Amino acid sequence: MSHTPNYDAKVKAILDATKPGERVCALTGEKWVMDEREIGWYRKLNVTPSPLAPRTRTCHVYAYSNGVQWWWNKHTENGKQLLTYVHPVTPYKIIPDLEWHARDFSDRGMVYDATRSVLDHIHQLLLTVPLPASRNLVQPENSVSMVSLGDQDSYFTTGSKSKRTLFATTAVEVEDSMLVYHSRFVTNSYSVVHSRNIHNSTYVRESNDCSNSTFLFDCRNCEFCYGATNQRNKNYLWMNEQLTQQEWEKRRAEIDFSCRSTFEEQFSLFHALMLQETVWPENFNEKVQGDTSGEYLHDCIGCRDCYFVEGAKNVERCSFTLNTLSENCYCCHGIVGAADSYQSLTIKNGQAIYFSSQIIDSRDVEYSLNCFSCEHCFGCVGIRNKKFHLFNKPYSEADYWKELDRVKCQMLEEGTYGSFFPISWTYIYPPESGLGLYLSLKQDEVDRIGAPMFDPNTNGAMGEAMNGQVALATSEIPDCIDVMPIKEWTGKLFQDTTVNRRFTFLKPELEYYREHHLFPPNTHFIARMKKLIRSAQANRFEMTTCQKCHKEIQVAVNAESPERKIYCRACYLTYLEQHG
Repeated sequence: MSHTPNYDAKVKAILDATKPGERVCALTGEKWVMDEREIGWYRKLNVTPSPLAPRTRTCHVYAYSNGVQWWWNKHTENGKQLLTYVHPVTPYKIIPDLEWHARDFSDRGMVYDATRSVLDHIHQLLLTVPLPASRNLVQPENSVSMVSLGDQDSYFTTGSKSKRTLFATTAVEVEDSMLVYHSRFVTNSYSVVHSRNIHNSTYVRESNDCSNSTFLFDCRNCEFCYGATNQRNKNYLWMNEQLTQQEWEKRRAEIDFSCRSTFEEQFSLFHALMLQETVWPENFNEKVQGDTSGEYLHDCIGCRDCYFVEGAKNVERCSFTLNTLSENCYCCHGIVGAADSYQSLTIKNGQAIYFSSQIIDSRDVEYSLNCFSCEHCFGCVGIRNKKFHLFNKPYSEADYWKELDRVKCQMLEEGTYGSFFPISWTYIYPPESGLGLYLSLKQDEVDRIGAPMFDPNTNGAMGEAMNGQVALATSEIPDCIDVMPIKEWTGKLFQDTTVNRRFTFLKPELEYYREHHLFPPNTHFIARMKKLIRSAQANRFEMTTCQKCHKEIQVAVNAESPERKIYCRACYLTYLEQHG
């Protein structure tokens, strides 16, 4: 029996009249073909067809993703300074996570008023109920973290589970490392992207099971290599040349990355190797079955047009789908153990979550934000352990379904049902959110989708200058770490003009550079993280041809490596057999 018969009847009539064919995005004017498969998802999920192109839908959701931004903002009640993802130029309130979890915001409940738009009800709640300042899923220990999965003694990590690590995002089981993006089981390593089981290595990209190496790309089971690409089961390679152990160790002992100039010189040699000799596969998918497409798919069945998806089944246009099985989801991002959900961001152990963000251990939740352990809730913000709530107000089961039917029918009449929260509501600075980092959107594209732009250096977001210091130019930072006494340089203020941000060196950061014989960087850590992320494949696809057999293939864009030799899967495997 239907709980919302009027809504169901209206949606059925709309879907019955929907035919495949070309559509024009209501927001960007982009054309796309709505095929039977897409319409099938709408029928399965019992929602109206979206007026937005698939990529625009992804942009809407990504505009609410943290990315790697950090701002100073104020506790909404006592004015205390807090580090958060919520820029202070936006109108939203914040309080620390522990305080937020100790509160119950159902006291902010609103009575449904049919003379107002449904979205207006939700936005009023969003403006009234404070947001958790860090969104940590597991309380970190002695760490500066956001969306933490259980960090310990780590600094400026996002969506990670790490120990003694600095500057990382989506990094799990990572220890004693720095600058890590979407990698697992990394120890004692620096600058690692989309890699697993990496130990005591520097600058590693797209590699697994490697140790004691420097400058690796697409390597497996390699040890004691310096400058290796497309290699398998190798030791003592030097820019893909085989050396003896003695010769390799002699060369390696002569190179010390304690000076930035040395690293830059050696990186230019590796970059030349990447341009001249290296082959990129059409994708880095592994252990996929069925009809699959996308990039960075691992252990997946029937996943289409996806990005960074692990252990999922029958999901489409999803990304950052991690760890626990997720299935039957469409256009969802940042999900763990989600099922039967649509157009949502950050779901953990949830079923039937639609048009929502930060929904944990919940079922049948729509148009809601920051809800934990909830069931049958609509238009709610910041509630936990609740059932049958509408706009944070409790109802009897019978009254809830009756009111919900009215609300959803009103949204259909207003033309607002079927899309994520309006992008204009976001509390995130777009260039440092998922829009700029994972989708590689340019500024004109950000403007086209209506993401609100503002000067990030306003309302005290960068913090006050420490002890009245005047920020120094980054040119004042020495080339070599050996001439930087830790006590003297800790907390010294610099201005990075490339991102218009001030920064200081942390004591653990300088200690890491000294211990690992690494150079002092001359950019803000967010600039470093942005460059790190852009060296990975983006959630943005284009058609090209295999440079070996000329077959047409779909590939992910790479912002840092636009010029590259790409082979289709078959030609790539043949190349590995012959050269790897």
